[in-house]
Order: sequence, then C-alpha cells, then structure tokens
Amino acid sequence: MAIEKETNDCITKRDFIQGMAKKMNMPYGVASHAYEAFWDEIDECLINGHIVNLYGRGTFSLKLRKGRLAERDASGKGYGAGSPIIDGVLVEKEEYFTLKFNCSKPWRQAMRKKMKEKLEAESESET
Repeated sequence: MAIEKETNDCITKRDFIQGMAKKMNMPYGVASHAYEAFWDEIDECLINGHIVNLYGRGTFSLKLRKGRLAERDASGKGYGAGSPIIDGVLVEKEEYFTLKFNCSKPWRQAMRKKMKEKLEAESESET
C-alpha cells in the first residue's frame, strides 16, 4: 500500500500524489504534473461539452440546472429542510452547471467486495 495513514484519516492531494509517485517509481514533481494534467484534461473536455467516460471507473458530466424561483429569508440565506418559513421572499436563481460523477457498477461492486474481504480478514485476525 502506497499511502500510509490511519483508516479514517483524510487522504490529501499531497498524500495521493506521493502514493502515485511511489507506485510508479517516479519523483514527486513528475507525479504532480501527471495528476494536474489528468484533471486539466477532464476540465477541458467538460468545458467543451463532452462527457468523460473513464471505462471501468465512472463518468464525469456537467448538467445544466434551469433557473427557478427559490425561497429565501430576509438575511438572504436559504432555508434548510424542515425549516419554518418566516417572512420569506422569492428570489430568482439563475441557471448554472453542476458537476456530476456516476460511479461505474463494476468498480462499485469491486470496491464492495474488497472492503468485505478486508473486514473479514480483520475480524479473523482479531480472533
């Protein structure tokens, strides 16, 4: 395993790039450039209207959210689920794009299988 952290610790961008560098036996700077190039290419494809399908992993896409009327309170903050509406005003929310990632079914199933095996191995080692 390339990244050494506790199970519930957050893996940072730096940790991730260090793991890539170690697995690919390359300097950190080269791995960092590869990481940035990967994400820059995805950004450029999405901005140019393409859907990015990474076979076996998932699909990135941009989805246009239509403009709509939204309920806002006097402070300009939105209401959360179940919040009482007091002195609310309707404001027009402009249309915007949202980034979507749909995980592929084979990857999701593989991750579930690997986690199940890991948990079983840990429970066996405890007994």
